[in-house]
Amino acid sequence: SSPSPMAVPMSQAPLPRPASLGKVQTLAPDTPPASVKPMPPSHSAATLAHTAPPASPASNGAVQADKSLFEIYKMHCSKLSIKPNSGLLKVLPKQPNQYISEINMDYNYIGIKGMQPLLEILKVNRNLRVLNLKDNNLENNEIKALVQVLLTCSDDSLTKLDLSNNPISLAGGSALIELLTSRKSLTEVRLEGTLVQPKILDKIQDIAGNNRAMHQ
Repeated sequence: SSPSPMAVPMSQAPLPRPASLGKVQTLAPDTPPASVKPMPPSHSAATLAHTAPPASPASNGAVQADKSLFEIYKMHCSKLSIKPNSGLLKVLPKQPNQYISEINMDYNYIGIKGMQPLLEILKVNRNLRVLNLKDNNLENNEIKALVQVLLTCSDDSLTKLDLSNNPISLAGGSALIELLTSRKSLTEVRLEGTLVQPKILDKIQDIAGNNRAMHQ
């Protein structure tokens, strides 16, 4: 189907609350990652875990290569003395070298304090396609930190980012422009219900549209 002409929809019908968290599927090491699909209407914290070879010594995840995403997340929550998000815990892989292609924190609130442990997960995760942080009260500082991680510590695999209904304004929007410019795989950023100015929204729309055109 042809892509939507709008990279940043300005309205969206409410999505139904999920009956349960999504199921995590583990794939064999030689199985290629699943094809990219539109952001699902479900609100599972994460879906589709896959297995990959151990990180190389030069990668950001080398120090924690012997730990699972589940262990890394709990470790950083403990360091910050915050309670782990129960929805995320249920779906994070408990085996080393397993990764997640979708993380959906809509209706699984993490907030500002919970953002840092999630960033630690993103630093070592691979092949993330969809990241949904809608309705998490994230501000410009959290968005700038997220963009920094996605630019420096993750691969160029993210295609969809939903930051709707967060109090993001000019600084956060500007950081997202930098992300879209550098990460050509990113073709959709959703920002409805934010404080990002129309001029910045238009710029984000234009860059996302250019990125989509590259993949047609």
